[in-house]
Amino acid sequence: MITRKEAARLAKRTLSQRRYEHTRNVEKLAVRLAERNGVSEGKAALAALLHDIAKELPKDRMLQIITENAIIAKDAARHLPPVWHGAAAAVLAKTEYGVEDEEILSAIRCHTTGKPHMSKLDKVLYLADMASCERTYPEAAALREHALKDLDKTMVEALGMSIGWLKETGKPAVGCFPLFVPEELVYAAGFLPVGLWGGISSFQKSNQYIQSFACSIMRANLELGLSGKYDMLKAALIPSQCDTLKCVCENFKVAVPKVPVIGVTIPNNRTIQAAHGRKRSVQSGNADVPGAGAGADSGLPPHASGRGICGL
Repeated sequence: MITRKEAARLAKRTLSQRRYEHTRNVEKLAVRLAERNGVSEGKAALAALLHDIAKELPKDRMLQIITENAIIAKDAARHLPPVWHGAAAAVLAKTEYGVEDEEILSAIRCHTTGKPHMSKLDKVLYLADMASCERTYPEAAALREHALKDLDKTMVEALGMSIGWLKETGKPAVGCFPLFVPEELVYAAGFLPVGLWGGISSFQKSNQYIQSFACSIMRANLELGLSGKYDMLKAALIPSQCDTLKCVCENFKVAVPKVPVIGVTIPNNRTIQAAHGRKRSVQSGNADVPGAGAGADSGLPPHASGRGICGL
């Protein structure tokens, strides 16, 4: 496996001066955060040095890397080009530089997107990248200070800032609960899809609405909604793939009234006509939504028929 010194030389040789300086700044902050949170400093340093190794590659080359190595890159090709470099860097770290440690690969892969059940190393790199010392946006210094004090709380703060920035782009943000909300629906409607992955491990308000043994992502999203962290969202899309999601969909409507909820039913059985794109008219309130979900004659079980997309 590539050593820390070798990774530093690789970054210097491969990246532009500006990108290289950013990489070394991320390394310094990642090591400090790792030290304070019981994370391997060596792993944090190596992840930081390799996290942007694909950043300046042409988009077509990045796409080639992630599509040819789908097992390592996960579903990166489905996302927008600005986040491809993380997955591409993880692929290169494993295939070209001998990194087999999944913790390091995970941190590199999700350093711009986040993911469910982020490890401490994932959070360390995410925050080190977002708050490295050359960052000049107004909240950067405070974010660095907060990260050194409380990693989890600062992750929530950072995610809230990211959503705020997305809102400022001019397109209203729509939250998408994991894992199966089709982002194409959101883009087609003229909105910006934002993944809602939780990111906290302390639950208080949400315990009134959902059992303690339920999925931590759903509990975290409900907790953040109850705390007002999602109030800037135009809506939240919640799929119905499991019993917990169904309960959260109904509870979210009551507990977080400022965020309209759209329940999404997606057929899972690919052997039926409903899963092959056959257009259907689905009653949603008083409006017919063509092709949005499963109709009563689709062959789906009763709980999945009738509405593909619930009205706001």
